[in-house]
Amino acid sequence: MDEKIEKSFLDEYSDDFNEYIDNNRLSKWCKIPEYKELYDKISSIKLKYPKVIKFLEDGDFDTLSNDELQAVRDILILEHQIDSIEEKEIFKLGMKENYIYLQNMDMLKI
Repeated sequence: MDEKIEKSFLDEYSDDFNEYIDNNRLSKWCKIPEYKELYDKISSIKLKYPKVIKFLEDGDFDTLSNDELQAVRDILILEHQIDSIEEKEIFKLGMKENYIYLQNMDMLKI
């Protein structure tokens, strides 16, 4: 196996784990159809209910209608689904890091 191994997380981002995650979120995860679809649903709900944006992002506790409360609930459910996808992708990143580490330590030769 003569191909160049990517730099590992520890090599590339030893001081900023969140930057590493954000870079993957922007460059890779947003291309996952299910992930993109969930974000699109959240965006359409927020466009339809501007008071929901104020509630979620600014903590503006103005009185919300039943439809707006349902929209908040729907967004929270969608965000939970996004979190689930991200947790799986983070797990995969960890497996990739393990592979890179083992390769760099010359421990994969059998």
